[in-house]
Amino acid sequence: MNYAFVENGQVTKTRLPKTGTLKDGSTVSNYNLLPHDVLIAEGWLPLIDETPETDEKHRAVRSGYEIYEDRVEAIYEIQEIIPPTLSELELREAASLKAQQLAMKSLIQAESLSSDEILEVAALFPEYEVGKVYSVGDIFKYQRSLYEVIQSHTSQADWPPDTTASLYKNHAPVGEIQEMRNGGSR
Repeated sequence: MNYAFVENGQVTKTRLPKTGTLKDGSTVSNYNLLPHDVLIAEGWLPLIDETPETDEKHRAVRSGYEIYEDRVEAIYEIQEIIPPTLSELELREAASLKAQQLAMKSLIQAESLSSDEILEVAALFPEYEVGKVYSVGDIFKYQRSLYEVIQSHTSQADWPPDTTASLYKNHAPVGEIQEMRNGGSR
C-alpha cells in the first residue's frame, strides 16, 4: 500500500522513508515496514493513486491531492500532448523541399522534362499511399514513376496508379520506365 504524509492540510511526502523519527522522538530503521496503525498515528494516510487511461494524443498529469479523513486521493488532469515544434533547420528543409516540389510540379505538368529528368526529381515527391485523400494536381511516386492525380478521391488498394487511368496520369513514358525497372539501359 502507498501512503501520503499530510501536514497542515497539505501532502508533503508520498514515499515512506527507510529510516525516520517517530512523534515521540525515537529513530526507527525500517520505518517503511511499520504497521498500518502506527503509520496512521504518525500522520500517514493511505494514498489512492490511480492514473486514468488516455489515448496517444493525451496524457494524465497529477495536479494535486484530495485529502479525506481516512485517505488521500491523487487528482489528475488530462492534457493534450502537443508535438514538439520544428527546429529552424527542419523548417528551412521543409520549405526548401516544398519550393522544389512546386517548381518541378509545373515542369512535370507542362511535360517539359525528359524521362531521365523525371527519374532524377522523383525523390522530391512522396510515395503513393493507400487510404490517403488525394486532390487534383497532387504528384507522387509509384514504382519509380511520377503520377499526377486527375480526379480527387481517397486511394484504395484496388485502384493502383498504374492501372487506373481515370484517376492518375503517368508522367513518364511507360516503355522507358519499364525498361529502367527491368534493369535495362536506354
